[in-house]
Amino acid sequence: MKIRIQAAMFDDDYGSMDIIANAITGAFEHKGIEINIHKYGSGEAILSDILNQSFDLVFCDIEMPGVDGIEVAKRIKEASPNSELVFVSNREDRVFDSLAVRPFGFVRKKNFIEDISLVVDAYAKNIGAPVSEKVVIKNGDSILAFSVNEVCYIESNKKNQFVHDSKGRLTKLSLTMEVLEESFTPYGFIMIYKGILVNYRFIETIGVDGVSLLNGEKLPLARRKSGEVKQRYLALVKDTSPLVFKK
Repeated sequence: MKIRIQAAMFDDDYGSMDIIANAITGAFEHKGIEINIHKYGSGEAILSDILNQSFDLVFCDIEMPGVDGIEVAKRIKEASPNSELVFVSNREDRVFDSLAVRPFGFVRKKNFIEDISLVVDAYAKNIGAPVSEKVVIKNGDSILAFSVNEVCYIESNKKNQFVHDSKGRLTKLSLTMEVLEESFTPYGFIMIYKGILVNYRFIETIGVDGVSLLNGEKLPLARRKSGEVKQRYLALVKDTSPLVFKK
């Protein structure tokens, strides 16, 4: 059965968008994947459709009139968490800004053919992969399974720990933070403060004394751990989205 995916693209340069869309279509067809690309000339236009139209992939420009392309991408991710984002831009100086929305890749327009080939190869390999890994732990007499894509952070409160998920729910655990750190760290969780273990997938920015999450929460960051946390975060992003770091 032929694989079909729905995609979107926004770029204020219509001529460039048509050329890019045709090249993307050809690259996916070469992999035996049928792709349908909806084209938008502004960020506002795609945002008006995103609640009614589901996209597997969204190709994003950065330099846009009005709303910045990275801000548009952030709003798309909030409205459609399962959509993968790929930036297509010459603004390589904004690569690190783009990390806030967890892009699948970053394609440089000046090196388009090579970069888009890598994106398509990576995406084709990911089709059919498990939606989310799970951490399974024993809590008293219960066995609990947590999706690593849904847990925002784990917070310690002396005898008990609380798992905060992306839907605002709390799960109380009697396990020690040391046991939870050992269980969750291999899945991309970082100890940012004594008793706070955060999922890198939900980090938006890392400041001098705090970590801001995509859901608007701000968690304290131990100053002595600031450098270590940033290095760990960048290593995790590089492992999951290597195209962003390609030179």
